[in-house]
This record gives sequence, C-alpha cells and structure tokens, in this order.
Amino acid sequence: MSGSDQIVINTRERASSSDINDLQSLKDRTLLDSWLEQWQTRTYAIGAVPSEAASSVVLGGLESGPSGNDIAVQAGVLLQDSLTLSPAVGALDSSYRWSALRSSSILTNPAPGADTWYLIEAQMSEIVASSASVDIFDTGTGLFVPTLLDKRTERTIDLQLVAGSATDLPVPSGGDWVVIGGVLVPTGGGAIPAGNFLDMRRLASDLGPALAPAAEAGLRRLYNFTGANTVNNDYTIAAEAFDNINGLRLWFNTDETKLQILAPSLRWIASGENPQTGTKITQVYLATYHGYPVRNAYAWDGFANLNQNALLLWSDTTTDASGERNAATMTLPAPFANYTVPVGEAICIAHIAPLTIPIAVTGTNFQCVQEDNNTALTTTVAAPGAGATAITPPLLSASKAIRYRLEITRDAAGDRSQNILIRDSATSIVLASFQADYQVNSQFYFTVPGLAGPAPFSITTPGTTRPTTYKVQAVGWSL
Repeated sequence: MSGSDQIVINTRERASSSDINDLQSLKDRTLLDSWLEQWQTRTYAIGAVPSEAASSVVLGGLESGPSGNDIAVQAGVLLQDSLTLSPAVGALDSSYRWSALRSSSILTNPAPGADTWYLIEAQMSEIVASSASVDIFDTGTGLFVPTLLDKRTERTIDLQLVAGSATDLPVPSGGDWVVIGGVLVPTGGGAIPAGNFLDMRRLASDLGPALAPAAEAGLRRLYNFTGANTVNNDYTIAAEAFDNINGLRLWFNTDETKLQILAPSLRWIASGENPQTGTKITQVYLATYHGYPVRNAYAWDGFANLNQNALLLWSDTTTDASGERNAATMTLPAPFANYTVPVGEAICIAHIAPLTIPIAVTGTNFQCVQEDNNTALTTTVAAPGAGATAITPPLLSASKAIRYRLEITRDAAGDRSQNILIRDSATSIVLASFQADYQVNSQFYFTVPGLAGPAPFSITTPGTTRPTTYKVQAVGWSL
C-alpha cells in the first residue's frame, strides 16, 4: 500500500522467516488501529477541545442467558485496548486486541448459598492452535536446525463470574476485564430465569457518532398515564440522548406499557433519597453502571416490553447550569448501588412537580410532566354558553409552553361534527382546533404559550346544542 510500511521478502530465506511475520503484524496493525479510531469514546463540550479515549467494544454476540442450570455466553467478537495482555505489544503491533468466541461457552452455575448477583466479564486470550517443526538457518554453522515453533495462534475470549451480594452487583474487576452482563443466581444453583440476566455489552451500534448536546439529541417525553392522586401513578416514557462522557447512545422507552415509575419497589429512586415527598421539583435521569449500558434491567420486577439502553433514575438532585446533567453525585438503587454516578454523567430527561407548585425551572428545553392530575390541576366549566368561553389555566408557569388535556362531556342530543377552536385570550390567535362530536365524550391535547403567570385562553364551540361540560387539565410543560 503506497505510503504505508512495506516489507521486501528475502527470497533466499524460507517462508518461515521474520519478514512474513512482520508483514502479518503490519496488516493486523493497520486494521486494528483503524477500528481503534472508529470506536473511540469521544467527549464534546462547548468551548473545549474534543477528546478521545480507546474504548472496549463488542462488535456482536457475547450475549448471556440460561442453559439448563448453567450460564451460556454466545459466540461473538470483542475489541479491547490493552498494553498488558499477553502477548506483549511489539513495535509493529497494535495495542487494540481482537478476539473471538467462535462457539457458545458454558459457565458452570456457582451454586451460591444465598441468592447472589454476579457480573459476567470477558477478556482476550491468545492460545496456540497448532505447532510445527521448522528448519531455522544457523548462520554460525551454516546448517538448518529443526525448531518447534507455534504454527498457528488464535485469539479467543476468557470468561469469569465475579460475585456480589444478595442485593447488589459487585464493582467491576477493571484492568483488562470487560463487563458484558450480570445475573442473579438463585440459592443452591437451580435454574436461572431468563429475566434474571442483565445485558451490559458496550455494542458497536451504541457508539454511533453524535455531535449534538445531550438535550438536543433524541426524544424527551414523560407523560402521566393515569389520573390517580397517588404516588403510584403510571407513566409512559420515550427518551433518547447521547452520553458524551461514556460515548454511548442511551434510551428508555416503555413502548406504551404504562410503566409504574413510582412503584414501591424503589427500583427507580436514587439510593438514600425520597423524591416522593415534599413540595419540590424532582428530576428523572438516564444513567449507566460504571460506564456500561444496561438492558433488560427490570424484568425481575415483572416489567415487560421495555426498550432500554440505560438505567432510569428518579432523584432530588438538581441539574447543572446547562439543565442537562446532574449537579451532584447520585447513588444508584439496588442492584446497582455499588456505583455512585459522578457529577455530570447522568442525563436529565424530565422534571416532576407535585400538585400545584409554581414551575420556575430554567435552562432546559424538553417537555416535563405533572406528578398528579388531581382536581387542583383542573378547571371545569359546566354548561358552557354560546361563543367563546374564557378559561383560566389551572397551573402557574414561567415555562415556554403548557400542555393541556381538554375533555368534553357529551350531550346525547348534541350537534355532530363541530369545529372547536382554542384561542389566545389576548390576541385571539387560534392555538388549536379540533373536530368534535357532541353526542360522545371527546378528549383532545393541545399546547399554549407559557408566560410569567397564567396563560389565559378561550374555547369556542359552535353549534346549537352545547356540550355538558369542559374539563381542562394541565398535564405537562415545556421549559
């Protein structure tokens, strides 16, 4: 290749010469150094020089799951950067190591005396696949001397289980060991349910390029799904962001399954905190475990259909000046409590405000949700008259916009197919319009601009026979 290191083969030597080995090393280094640069962890910050660091990455495979009473790790490929693994890195070698598990490998059930969390870790290992006797020319004697040499070496993957406790995963081993998963092993070594496995591989597909700041990359939605005035409200979540600290795409999507984010299991709440109490605005974050993404993290709690590549964390901890990241450290809940999330490493996807407290959060640009949709957040108008009906919004806000749900109670004798208009009270500008049937109950969502105080608007419902009631609920706001 023009411009690259070139090897000229000495035709007087046999093909086992060091020239051939050097050529192989250079071809290997070219490929691996290219992968090293492709899968770097990249950190971007406004006003700062971008930085890069080598990253261990699973190109594919190495997923773990049950196999009888044991643990199976499927075939796959691992790339990792190491100056300490054997063989030592030579002058013509790359420090980025390629290794492959060419068939599934079984880890024997450790049969703990009590339920125990384990990490599943992997690292490259070079083995001699075959040897051969090679005639080596001795320049002193002028003779060829038969010498046993490695004919073919292969780089495979070693696996290990690292024990934690009955409640928590252990701290990763570090060094050259790469976390690929976690598992809760039942007492005595019985069959392990599939829901007990955590997928923690840093996949190549998670490391795609993303230059946008966290709050501008992907979705930010968290909606209240029930109307109950309890701490166990259901929420639907759709959030995605680029973690430029760990170089990962993070996401959490409930797939419209009504996730109980406030469930008493406390799986979502930062350790030592209680965001369920008090009149305060709290935050919902996406986080990793020691820089590893976590999938299938809540199956043992009975949650299904969660499409996730991060942990969800509900916390009292406020955001930093950017409004995007945690301003203080946070300890993850069990079974991840062995990790304290550093400042700036969790990404805020939503705020939750209890009841009717004024919203005065600034610096962020994504939609948030009310914890409770109770009567304090509702304006009800009975028997609205003809023409425009003025509505005083049930929520004070300094936000950019407020999201409302309008419910129209039916009148069996009502008119069909009427056009409802939502107008700004000050300017009469139409903010939204809906086609409604007054003979059935109707529900619509719309957004009005947020001001320093209430943002009054009016509802105009044409037709001869009026709806029975309007009910307007504040369900969220955009900052």
